[in-house]
Amino acid sequence: MGTSYILGLIYRLIFTLLIFYTFLFANDYIERLGVVKGGTFILLKPNKDAKKLVRLYDGQTVIIAGEENNYYKVKINNYRYGFVQKKYITFKNVLKDSGTIYEEKKVVSNIKTILTKFNKKLSDAEYFKTLGVIPQFLFHDYKLNGTNFNLELIYKCKKIDNTLHNKIGNDKYKLNKIVDKLIYLLFYNMQLIQNDMYEIRILTNKDGSLKPYVAYRLKPNYERDMSVLQEDLSRFVDMYTNIKEPFKECP
Repeated sequence: MGTSYILGLIYRLIFTLLIFYTFLFANDYIERLGVVKGGTFILLKPNKDAKKLVRLYDGQTVIIAGEENNYYKVKINNYRYGFVQKKYITFKNVLKDSGTIYEEKKVVSNIKTILTKFNKKLSDAEYFKTLGVIPQFLFHDYKLNGTNFNLELIYKCKKIDNTLHNKIGNDKYKLNKIVDKLIYLLFYNMQLIQNDMYEIRILTNKDGSLKPYVAYRLKPNYERDMSVLQEDLSRFVDMYTNIKEPFKECP
């Protein structure tokens, strides 16, 4: 097997990973609640001169479904959307001390959907098929106590017939970078229910018992722009682990 063949295989694997990474996260935008400041209108287009569709009143709650420049895309109903200038929306005191059962179930449902999609992309990735081992992140439990929102996941590997080895990372490819994106997306969704602290704990199942692997913590600031929360959340998340290189090997 020549050097050119091996290099070609490596390049194809890297290219496949880049496509997979982009496809998985490019269009993810988790809906979030916002509160209207001072009163305004939902507009047909992200333009101050656009047609006014619905009047919004001070303190009214709206569902944010996206962003476009200086406007938030908001839901009018299940099939109609409009736009509101960002200056009229705040995320302070959203659901504070009143996280309803409905909102709690919605957040947990969103988390499970994100994990299902993430695991499906990992399973379909040629990189892992070639290695013969597929990492998976499973929902385990969550706790809400009024000030903290704790989420627990289980990290495991699913081995397939042509298993080659236990390593799932190398100098060119690091699973932890993709896992970071997953963590930020989960934190972004968890903030639908306002709390003082959010924590995601990833566990492994060794010898029939669950053991801590890595933990991530976020202390939020609800006045941050949503684009900062979505695109640059890494600046506000702390990671805790005793593992030298997390996610480089199967647990």
